[in-house]
Amino acid sequence: KKEKLIMLHTLFVFYKLDMIYLNNKKEVTKIRKNILPFTFFIPPSKAKYILEIKTKNNIKIKDKLDF
Repeated sequence: KKEKLIMLHTLFVFYKLDMIYLNNKKEVTKIRKNILPFTFFIPPSKAKYILEIKTKNNIKIKDKLDF
């Protein structure tokens, strides 16, 4: 319900992916690209939503996404 830090991993993901961090308004605040499979990490900033998508997308900081 609110923005927070969450530890993430890419265990059992067999391809690179991008993590798209969104705030309460569903605006892109951070993009982490080409995350390797079988990686653990703590996000660099709080987010309400984090989208995990395959690389090679056209999303940019400050874009607003609707879902």
